[in-house]
Amino acid sequence: MNKIKIDVISGYLGSGKTTFIQKLIKSTENERIVIIENEFGDIGIDGDILRDKGLDVVELEKGCICCTLKLNFLKSLNNIIEYMKPTRIIVEPTGMGLLSQIIGIVLDENNEDIKNNCKLNSAITIIDGENYLEQVELFGDFFNDQIKNANKLIISKSQYISQEDLDDIVGSLRETNNNAVIISENWDSIDLDKFLKIIDESNEKISRELYVGDVHKAMQGVSSVLVKFNNPLNMESFKNAVNELKTNKYGLIMRGKGFINYLDEKNPEIQRYAEFNYVGSNYEFENLNTKKSSEICIIGKELDEKEILNLFNFN
Repeated sequence: MNKIKIDVISGYLGSGKTTFIQKLIKSTENERIVIIENEFGDIGIDGDILRDKGLDVVELEKGCICCTLKLNFLKSLNNIIEYMKPTRIIVEPTGMGLLSQIIGIVLDENNEDIKNNCKLNSAITIIDGENYLEQVELFGDFFNDQIKNANKLIISKSQYISQEDLDDIVGSLRETNNNAVIISENWDSIDLDKFLKIIDESNEKISRELYVGDVHKAMQGVSSVLVKFNNPLNMESFKNAVNELKTNKYGLIMRGKGFINYLDEKNPEIQRYAEFNYVGSNYEFENLNTKKSSEICIIGKELDEKEILNLFNFN
């Protein structure tokens, strides 16, 4: 019997995990795939995006599968194995998750269902090429756990940085993990057959180096703020508020994402919908063809929830 492949796609907040998974899905058209999605914030943005593609998504929200949601994660895995019977399970943990602990859960010899029916196919960490150095500085050993325990390190947004910076990142990654396969080329230039080979080949026995720090201490001060909008937004006002976040007056903003309903700038009688993404100090919008609840989630350190809610109160 062929065992179910489990691919763990880790990476810091906003590194591009969901985008990577969408590319992976395209390269596995003939497989039955289930995705376990674990979001740090209060709304399942990434789960919605994947579900809109017609994919089977099991969501675990408001916690981390490497600690507070461990039992829920195990239960979800066992239910997927028994009832959904996929050929591949893709696990996307929160960007604040410890890859070492997630690998430990999957490889736990005491869980007979997982041991007998599944194999850990790959442990991948997506590296944000644009924000790598800042992220390493902010979260040190905690961030390095995702690098040390991956058997593949895939650099996202490489097309937006210089070759010199890219070489520096590869060198830094190699110092932390000398065994992993490192992929630094632009994803868009990789054809689907080669993309699947990257995932499924060179997967020798995956080991893990246990995180020796205090995970709760590393995440101390990190929280999320959910902002809901009852009325269509004026895009200029929304952008002004987002730009205010960059000042760090409201805390250190690590990630922002969500969906917004806004008024067309040329014809205010027309309402439009967009996906909102904020990473580092950059943000972008992607227009949507479907209606979405207008709400965003702000993730950061030492956030001033009251002031953030006031900032986005446009009534």
